[in-house]
Amino acid sequence: MSQIRFKNDLSIPIEVILYPKPEFYSSTSAMFESSTIASGFGLTKFSINSSEGYALYSGKKLKISPDSLMRTVFDSITVTYGTKHLKFTPYSVEGYSVNIFHPNKNWTYEEEISHTGTQWKRFNVISGNNYFTFKEELITP
Repeated sequence: MSQIRFKNDLSIPIEVILYPKPEFYSSTSAMFESSTIASGFGLTKFSINSSEGYALYSGKKLKISPDSLMRTVFDSITVTYGTKHLKFTPYSVEGYSVNIFHPNKNWTYEEEISHTGTQWKRFNVISGNNYFTFKEELITP
């Protein structure tokens, strides 16, 4: 399983608005299909408190690049930080020095092993978590 997660390392909460590609929207524009593993749905608008994270999307492929997965699922993303508005598209970025949709050093990867099972057998579940961290020093004027 591969997950895309945002992490807020800024001093105040951020508000995120996701604009998924049409094939990922649910019957309402407030939710989108956020998982290829189960029939999971996620909100298109949410807040992330300072020092917290948020899982955006879960997919079956473990070794897919996060920027490629972002380009597959989303058309654009906006982030509001105080009075600043950050906008990310596959072609451009405004208000931030790196783009979510491109490979860059701001993406970090961690493998997480969790355990699940039945009464008779235990299974290890490997999750490849890709984190995009919002940092003060990457916000542009």
